[in-house]
Amino acid sequence: YFFSSQDKTQQSDEIVFLVIPHIVRDSILTDENTRAVYTGTGQTVELIHRAPEAAQMSNAVNTSTPISNTTAANAASAMLPEIAAAGRPAAPPPATGTAASAAANVPPASAMTPLNLSVVSPAQAQVGSTFQVTVRASNAHDLFGVPLQMQFDPKVLSLVNVDTGDLLGRDGQAVALSHRDDGQGAVTMSLSRPPNTPGISGDGPLCVLTFKAIAPGNSSLSLVRVAATDSHQNKMPAIGGQAAVRVTAGGAGPSQ
Repeated sequence: YFFSSQDKTQQSDEIVFLVIPHIVRDSILTDENTRAVYTGTGQTVELIHRAPEAAQMSNAVNTSTPISNTTAANAASAMLPEIAAAGRPAAPPPATGTAASAAANVPPASAMTPLNLSVVSPAQAQVGSTFQVTVRASNAHDLFGVPLQMQFDPKVLSLVNVDTGDLLGRDGQAVALSHRDDGQGAVTMSLSRPPNTPGISGDGPLCVLTFKAIAPGNSSLSLVRVAATDSHQNKMPAIGGQAAVRVTAGGAGPSQ
């Protein structure tokens, strides 16, 4: 037992194939394929005559059944609609009860007003000061999660921190926030509500970014990638905005 070993392997194979027979011509009963056959052992050989009923059946089929001119191409063309119909997914049954009422409260994507994400920033800042930029959402309907990306000039601004706004958590729910600064002037953020909770509707700040002015110049703050999902994990239309800030070397620039 000391030198023994145990090994367990699980393998699952699934073979899916489709066989489509094509009738290229009809079978014709002739004297040759309706004749009797010899059976038995080699020691007993007997001459077997064809039954009269088989001959009458052969003559009746030959005179009444026309030869079909069906080809393989025609048979394949006739099968295409049936194959396409079989490949279509079945329509889901109509929702009933709570699911039906929940679906009725969610407007279709085509009828929804796009989620508008705007960037609110001070127009001017002084080198060495910090200021806050707010990403504000409007026209939110059952908003559950928002992934987005903002670009800025890393030679002019430096990201300090990202905090959540009060829109997604205005009902007291904790909001999960994650962000990543690639160091090249792009910060990727993701905000989402807890699982199995309804979405939020209305307007309000989504997140607040704190920047530090490090050099004079102008920098745009643009939302280059925006997306949104509702409480059913359905994608929602979203539009991103932008703002601009001017960093000066001196003077009384706004500092927060």
